[in-house]
Amino acid sequence: MVKIRLRKGMTPIRSLRMSWASIDEAEVAWSGDGDEHEGIGLTSALYPDAQFLLHIDDMDQVEVVDEPRENEVRLGVRSDRGFVMDVNWQRPFIPWLRTHCYVVWAPAKRATGAPPVILRTREGRHLFLRIMEASRRHRASPIDDLRSPGG
Repeated sequence: MVKIRLRKGMTPIRSLRMSWASIDEAEVAWSGDGDEHEGIGLTSALYPDAQFLLHIDDMDQVEVVDEPRENEVRLGVRSDRGFVMDVNWQRPFIPWLRTHCYVVWAPAKRATGAPPVILRTREGRHLFLRIMEASRRHRASPIDDLRSPGG
């Protein structure tokens, strides 16, 4: 589970969005919406002392009986895969720019229960774009698709 929490005294953030992809050990994306430019709209505003929850579970192993609440999103990722995520929002005083936060949870770290790595720098953006580009190259090669296990 990943919590996006806005501490007391902070300026509210607007237009919280997310793009994500499940990745394997070779950092190739298998599912998700990481190629989408806009991503998934999470909430129109997040106010101080509020939080947004992202549940990342293997849906073959976890049975969910209730619907997600207003402040949460549930993503299905196989237990042998990790994920990479770009969470972004409008800047409060410069609304035409967006602030990005990248969450990377490698398959080996996810399997051991280690926390995900959070990057707020260009390094995170470059990593996210590199993974998306690697997955586009992988999908463009039909021979690799025949050899690879199902996504």
